[in-house]
Amino acid sequence: MLRLSAFILTIMLIYAGVYSVMSIIKPETIVASTVKGATGKTLDEAQNAGYLRGFLILSKDAGMFGLSIMICGFFILFSGFRKARKWAWFAFILGGGVAWLGGLVLAISIGDGLNILIRAVGAAISAIGLLIPIKVFFGKAERNDQIDAESTEA
Repeated sequence: MLRLSAFILTIMLIYAGVYSVMSIIKPETIVASTVKGATGKTLDEAQNAGYLRGFLILSKDAGMFGLSIMICGFFILFSGFRKARKWAWFAFILGGGVAWLGGLVLAISIGDGLNILIRAVGAAISAIGLLIPIKVFFGKAERNDQIDAESTEA
């Protein structure tokens, strides 16, 4: 179960990385959806070019931030999660909860369709990856000791 969960979380991290890179390389896609949701106007219809430029820069900055967090996620996955360390599970639940669910609530609040879809998929992948091994992380202590022994042999 732990290997399946690690595989699913790897997919989630890659998905987050693609979203981050898209925010860096093509921020217009993300910003257009947000502007449409918040104002009902397209980017072409928006009247203040200075604000739009700021939003595009902010989207690139958020993408770089997300990319760095995704890289940290791989370190957590391979250094703690695959060894069934509880701190790694909590790191994923806190990080995923803030990133995916917080962004989902924000996107829903303004009717940002693209980001609702992106965040809902990310939240679902993350939840599946964290719920599958819940007994491994919070089951009997003997089972966790066995996993520790297996992970040191691998």
